[in-house]
Amino acid sequence: MLAEEPPGRDRAAAERAAERLDRLEYAARWDGAAPETLAAIAGARMLLGLSDYPVPRLLRFAPRRPGADARSPH
Repeated sequence: MLAEEPPGRDRAAAERAAERLDRLEYAARWDGAAPETLAAIAGARMLLGLSDYPVPRLLRFAPRRPGADARSPH
């Protein structure tokens, strides 16, 4: 389902996918679906939530390594 219309940064696509998951979950519960089916829907909902997060920024520079004379906290 997520491959058909990956939400990425498109809020409307993410909302449509969430609504579709709601309908699928309702139908699955109504029909007495197996726990595995409900778990798959919950997993898809989690992936949809994760896809809403922004892409992490790359570091512009590498942090400096402490020199030999730097004090260690240990």
